[in-house]
Amino acid sequence: MSSFRTLLIALPAGSTTEFAMVKVSLNEEIGGVRRLLYQKECAASVANSSVLKNKQTEMFTCLEENLSFVPDAHLIDPKEEAVQLSGAGMIHRPVPELFTTQGHYIIPLYALFGINNWPLLNALIEQSQTTPTQFITDALLSPIAEEMVDHIYRQRFYLEFHGQNVLLKLTMDRNDLPVIDFIYRDMGGVNCRLSDVQLHQLPEHVRGHAQYWEPNFIPDAAVIMEGIAKKVLFNLTKVFFKSEPTTRDPEFCCWRAKMTVYGYQDNWTLPGADGRTDNHRTRHTPKTFYRYGYFEKIFARELLEVMTRHGIFLNIKRSCPDYDYSFFMDKIGNVDSCNTPCVEFEWFSELVKMTLPHYFQHQDAYSRRKNIRVVRP
Repeated sequence: MSSFRTLLIALPAGSTTEFAMVKVSLNEEIGGVRRLLYQKECAASVANSSVLKNKQTEMFTCLEENLSFVPDAHLIDPKEEAVQLSGAGMIHRPVPELFTTQGHYIIPLYALFGINNWPLLNALIEQSQTTPTQFITDALLSPIAEEMVDHIYRQRFYLEFHGQNVLLKLTMDRNDLPVIDFIYRDMGGVNCRLSDVQLHQLPEHVRGHAQYWEPNFIPDAAVIMEGIAKKVLFNLTKVFFKSEPTTRDPEFCCWRAKMTVYGYQDNWTLPGADGRTDNHRTRHTPKTFYRYGYFEKIFARELLEVMTRHGIFLNIKRSCPDYDYSFFMDKIGNVDSCNTPCVEFEWFSELVKMTLPHYFQHQDAYSRRKNIRVVRP
């Protein structure tokens, strides 16, 4: 929910809320990172909160950071370089109502990872009355694919979708089946390309595109997409590889058996370590390395399905008639295939880098044509 720099404070009487969280600069190195809040991050937190607030759906919400401290330029002496570099920022987070109401549980996404957390994940699967594959696909992979494609390609921003920044809201529906909604925290790490309309809705001194890392948007988005596979889905595959019973999910168990026969099992475990530790072998040769496991491949399939359904590939084809995306499907392979153990490139990253520029090119050209039609006498 919070970090080393976050304080829970009581607000004066008459305020809109009784408590709030304030994330402040901390001139200390924690986890190898100096925890300073730079003005760029504070500006981004205000801008991205505005974008995400308009984007919220029943399944996706965010913790607003709508009152960040970003000093006007004329308030800072240009000679005070130390002040400019010190990260004199502060982010204000109102405590949302859903954290103070009953009827649901809120947990970080990483609470589903690891051997020690298997009882929680296993209980959710049992309550869902479906197989683990179906539950993870319906509750996590498909919604995440839908959100990421919409955010990156259509809304032009991305989220650092990892186990700490993403919270899960767990409720039970009328049939006592688990329902998972997503909550996102930490707006400062989000990169976006805001439209002119969105920019003019912000305070004047945080309207500059340069404050939101725009030039790095595509490579950053590629890293974020690859990070979902490495930081989220790999951990899910690993805990299932170690803990899933042999009779509940025939599809997964068939895949696990094939990985073992082909000698790839150490990508997710160690000999004699099943069900007892989270350890796995980290050093591999090309013959023993299997880059994308069970849930990574399902997520890849979901991404391609969502991109096709939303016309991403169709619009690219209109701008680039010779563009062929079928090799993405060939390279990732089927879930039960052992023919692509070590993909020669990072598939999720390359998917973004090889489609997003073409898609933006088409969208920007369409916007220019639309504006010309609007102003034509």
